[in-house]
Amino acid sequence: MQEQRLYIMTTKKLSGIYTITNRINGKIYIGESLDVFRRWHTEHIPHLRRNSHYNKGLQNDFNEYGEDNFSFEILERYSDDNPISTKAKILILEGYYITQFQNSGISLYNSENTLVEILNGNKIPQNGGDVLVCAIANVLVNYAVKECEGFAYFEKYKTVKSVLFDYITFKKESQASVIKEFENFLKNSGSNKCQYTHVHTVCYVLNGKKMRYEEHVVRDDKLKELEKMAVLFSEYRKKVQMEKNISSDKKVSSQNQYNPIKDGEVRFSLLFKEFAEKGILPKDYIYDKVREYMAGLGIITIKEMESKGVSKRVSFVTEDALNKNILRIVGCSKYGDGITYNYVFTIEGADYMRKLFSDLDESKKLELFTYGSAA
Repeated sequence: MQEQRLYIMTTKKLSGIYTITNRINGKIYIGESLDVFRRWHTEHIPHLRRNSHYNKGLQNDFNEYGEDNFSFEILERYSDDNPISTKAKILILEGYYITQFQNSGISLYNSENTLVEILNGNKIPQNGGDVLVCAIANVLVNYAVKECEGFAYFEKYKTVKSVLFDYITFKKESQASVIKEFENFLKNSGSNKCQYTHVHTVCYVLNGKKMRYEEHVVRDDKLKELEKMAVLFSEYRKKVQMEKNISSDKKVSSQNQYNPIKDGEVRFSLLFKEFAEKGILPKDYIYDKVREYMAGLGIITIKEMESKGVSKRVSFVTEDALNKNILRIVGCSKYGDGITYNYVFTIEGADYMRKLFSDLDESKKLELFTYGSAA
């Protein structure tokens, strides 16, 4: 064996799948390790030379044909940030290659498929134990092993959740609530989740108990159809939201017609600027912090709105503030799919805010409305 070259290559730890090949009869041993070259130099070659290797078939041929007629090669490198995850995946890759080689008619020294033995509970991993067994099952239920140009790789299974999230932008909803909404949308459209998926099951043994992982995986022949339904659902949600906005807009506009600004009424920024000049607000007040304070009092709400890929935070008056005559709507404009409004403080509203801010002590104003604090 070309051992000197291999020792030069051991300067960096390498995880993956390796082969030991008999050059005379073509028989192969397939193995995996988090440190492939350590496995070779401290386990395989010393044991083979001492006639103490655990694989009797490999040992017998090594004795018969001699060390020079065997070659050691890296079949595939694989690494992950988490050693448990890496170990799980290289064990799966080892099992994959053993099966592929056997199906291709290649003779192997491997007397067992380690992955199968672990899942069946016949073999307990020396490093990782139960955690590693669970990690293997978790990978198997979520990923398929694919091959491209002779190299194997992991491809995450498509689920209803992963397909849906490619087309939905979340705001404050929980993922579970949106998935449930989508499932109801499918039912109302004359279909259901089961038409697009099949149950992918992984069975394994843990501490003598039979366990199983299940995942609803999207069928390959239904993927495009489900993606189309996800697009339709996304459009449906936008339409529903627009209808809600219009309904809300009508409710607000029915209470206040858009009359021009009257004497004594003042816009947000001008009132706050006046307050700062008179010492009612700190001179270095932050406009957004004042808005957040007003939102906390229930005078306004602040929403994220998007138009042409640009997002901004927009203030909306509350019904309570309108009813108390603190704010009044004086105009509106379209922004993206929604509508924004222009507000002014009424005379009563300006007096209300003046008293509200004046009643706060100076240290509290610095804490609430600036990035500094009282000395």
